[in-house]
Amino acid sequence: TPEALGTSTVVELSSVARPGAALSGSVRFASGATADWVLDAYGRLGLENAKGQPTPADLREFQEELQRKLSGGG
Repeated sequence: TPEALGTSTVVELSSVARPGAALSGSVRFASGATADWVLDAYGRLGLENAKGQPTPADLREFQEELQRKLSGGG
């Protein structure tokens, strides 16, 4: 669980392919903000449809959690 990992940011990977995206999903940040994320074929990461403003700490935690998920550790 996210709490067991010492984080409260939750990253979900979507099983639905999006046009122009290598991977996509959603994120709920520790601050309560939410967004959809997309990783394109060039490795560029973007956030869309944000509700609330993620803090710099939220963004760091999101990148760490996403990397953990993509490397099979989450």
